[in-house]
Amino acid sequence: MWPLGVYLGTILGALVEDTAVFGLDALFPAILLGLVVPGLNSLRQLTATFSGAALTLLATPFLAAGLPAVLSIAGVYLGRKLYAK
Repeated sequence: MWPLGVYLGTILGALVEDTAVFGLDALFPAILLGLVVPGLNSLRQLTATFSGAALTLLATPFLAAGLPAVLSIAGVYLGRKLYAK
């Protein structure tokens, strides 16, 4: 199904003149949020998630594109260590 979806996306995407109208830039964060939210059921998981997100937001203005997301892994690790079992 993946190759078929790519093929259809290529065909249909060529028909769209202005992709900004659809707000596709918000699609990826919305999908990630939908995947993460069901798993946030303990203080430890909340701390890990929000520490990773905070570290990413703080690093974004200072690091090259992509590096803040990689750095978020360190924030998640530190957040988990704060509430180690």
